[in-house]
Amino acid sequence: MKTRRTALSKREQALARRKRQQLLPVALIAVGGLVLVVVLFFALKGGGNQAVRPAQVGTPLSDFTLVDISGKQVSLSDYKGQVVLVNAWAT
Repeated sequence: MKTRRTALSKREQALARRKRQQLLPVALIAVGGLVLVVVLFFALKGGGNQAVRPAQVGTPLSDFTLVDISGKQVSLSDYKGQVVLVNAWAT
């Protein structure tokens, strides 16, 4: 019994290949359009109502809570009146 690939004539194979080749640019344009929409959405959305302001000397920071390496929650307010160095790595 012949497989489908060998059963197709050369003309049918050429038509199928041409159809796939015509579909590729359409698919690339559709994916590119989708990426563009997502990028524009996040670019226009911005940060919402939360404005990020740099810390200023002499101005207290807002309280925040983080988890230390032992799993304990630590708040900035726990160190009120002390000098605190926050070393934040973005990896």
